[in-house]
Amino acid sequence: MIKDLTKGVLKAVAKERERLARSKPKLKRGRPSSKEKEARRRARTSKSIQQKISDLFQDRSLFVKRRVKASERKRLMDITRGLPHLRKLREIMEHMYALFDRRCRTQKALDKLEKLRQWVKRFTWIGDT
Repeated sequence: MIKDLTKGVLKAVAKERERLARSKPKLKRGRPSSKEKEARRRARTSKSIQQKISDLFQDRSLFVKRRVKASERKRLMDITRGLPHLRKLREIMEHMYALFDRRCRTQKALDKLEKLRQWVKRFTWIGDT
């Protein structure tokens, strides 16, 4: 179950990278003209989106890591600024790990698992898992 969920989360992060790549503005070839304000703005936007894509790729393991240090959590918050659904994915993974880390009565664990299933189903890309 954990394996399937981690695959789903990593796939969701990859989909978000693809969505960001599609949202990048189209640029003309070469350096943007210093006189064209619109071209410079598009270049800045494209560069910032590309930086976010590369950050998501480089630190994609932080979304599924079991124990995240404070510095890694800060990095994760920086990466997901403006992407609240990715923050929610990390929160789901934390609940999943907590469910399997603690000892509790069987009925309590089943109740927690049912709540987690309902929560995960809201995300269509990992709901099947």
